[in-house]
This record gives sequence, structure tokens and C-alpha cells, in this order.
Amino acid sequence: MIMEEKRMTKHKFGGPWTRLKLAILQDYLGFFTRALSKTPFKLHYADAFAGTGKQSFENESDQGAFFEHEDMEGSARIALNIEPPFDGYHFNDLSKKHYEALKELLTEYPDKQPVTTITNLDANDFVKRFCSSLRSNDRAILFIDPYNTELNWKTLTYVARSNRIDLWLLFPISALMRMTPTDSERLDPTWVNTINRLLGTDKWLDALYKPKPEPINGWMHSTNRSRNR
Repeated sequence: MIMEEKRMTKHKFGGPWTRLKLAILQDYLGFFTRALSKTPFKLHYADAFAGTGKQSFENESDQGAFFEHEDMEGSARIALNIEPPFDGYHFNDLSKKHYEALKELLTEYPDKQPVTTITNLDANDFVKRFCSSLRSNDRAILFIDPYNTELNWKTLTYVARSNRIDLWLLFPISALMRMTPTDSERLDPTWVNTINRLLGTDKWLDALYKPKPEPINGWMHSTNRSRNR
């Protein structure tokens, strides 16, 4: 009897640049564990937006050299395959489907199960908890590749204070650009609050926008603000 292969939740995300990003991450993880393999440190890999372990392009026309329906290895699977291995793996995703897919992925790595934790938390809570769990003999790589603007700037302060983490942060610049129209009068107040949370300050308003001069009785008077170019 032929059993139908169980399909994992498909994670559509990113584009052609994603392949390069994951290749660079894979190289770095290997460099990290090899360089520290002879030290007394315990090595950890943490992923705040771990996905499912497999990834396909959001736009199928970007599939390029990949065959139809062929998926890339996601960051979680890449980390699990690194040799020498990490001493601990910490995968997180707020999506319930991704969380279940990560648990299914781990069944393929029985030797890694005792040293792997999988959580279904807000990424900011996950990072804070992970940072507080590290001890003096721990060293870690923390991979933060947000889907959108979920990450708070304050969360990064926990990473900085730990002094034990190599941080990989892929900043959501495209989302930020979408929320900053050319004319400041078109700024949505909710976007302003989101950007303040993302950047940890409201000074970006003055840095990004400048007064746009308008003539009044022959004089130039600044009123509206337009984005600096």
C-alpha cells in the first residue's frame, strides 16, 4: 500500500533575494559553530520568526531556477542541519500553523529534540525571555526576520544588554517606506505610532520631513512638510 506523503504547511514569503539571504545565513552559522567548537561555551540558535522550515516565494513567478513546487530550506531547517551542531535550538512563531509545522519538522531530527524548544509567542516576548535565559557560558545567534513591523525597538535593548548574542536583524525597510508618504499631511496617525514603536523615537519625523515653502505676499513661508530626498 502506498502511503500519501504528509505535506507540511507551505510558507510563502519573500522573493529571489531570500535565497541569497538564507545562503549567507547558512554560511555564517557554520562559521560560528566551527569557530567556537573548541571553547567551553554552549552555543544556541534562536529564531523569532522561524516559519515552517520550508519556504517558497510569495510570488510564484519569482521561482526562477527552482522547479515548480520546489521549496527552499527555511532558516529553522538550515540551523538544524549545521555541523558542528548547536547545543540548543529555540524556534518561535506566532502563527499557530507555523508552530505546528515546526513541531512536525522536529520529528525529522530525533537527536535534536532534547535540546530544542518551540514556542508560539509574540516575537517581542520570545526575545525578552530568550535573552533572560542566557548564562555566562552561553553564546548565541539570534535571527530576527520580521514579516512586517512586529518588532519593538525596546526589544533590542534586551539583546544589547545580554552581551552574549550575535544579532541578525533584517529590518523591514519596505514596510517603513510604505508608511511614510511624500507629504506629511497624509501620514496616518496609527502609522506614526507604529513607526515610533519600531524606531524607538519620534525624531524621525523631523529627520524625514522638512517644511515645504509656500509664497505669501511675495515671501516664502513654510507650512506643509514634505519628505526629504
